Amino acid sequence: MTEEKKILNLDDLFGTARAVKVKFADKEHELLRIEALGPKAISRFQKMQKRANQLQMINIENEISNEEEEEIISLFDEMLKMLCATLPVGSMPFAAKAKTLEFYVVETQGKNALDVTTAKGKKGKQTGVTSIRR
Repeated sequence: MTEEKKILNLDDLFGTARAVKVKFADKEHELLRIEALGPKAISRFQKMQKRANQLQMINIENEISNEEEEEIISLFDEMLKMLCATLPVGSMPFAAKAKTLEFYVVETQGKNALDVTTAKGKKGKQTGVTSIRR
């Protein structure tokens, strides 16, 4: 009788790391995968993602304030700069930033990461960070 060895297959667990790329202003930019960040950066990114998700819930239920809008824009900018130093975040329209983060979340965390349920039980979609619906 042979004894089967247990193997932790990280490829199955995390998937094979594919580059996540975005093209803007005729230039291609490669976004860092979360696995490429160190523990401190991952923690910071996850905190920003959590806060953006909280703001998303406010956005679904009520109109957001000017302060919350500024916070969302700032979070998006910080997150994108963290993922890609060469991406010209300052010249990107907000919708392009939201779409880039949505694409990133789908590519790195899967489509299910976009599902959100509101406090009233309504289903919606989000970028995994946030999207503004006005």
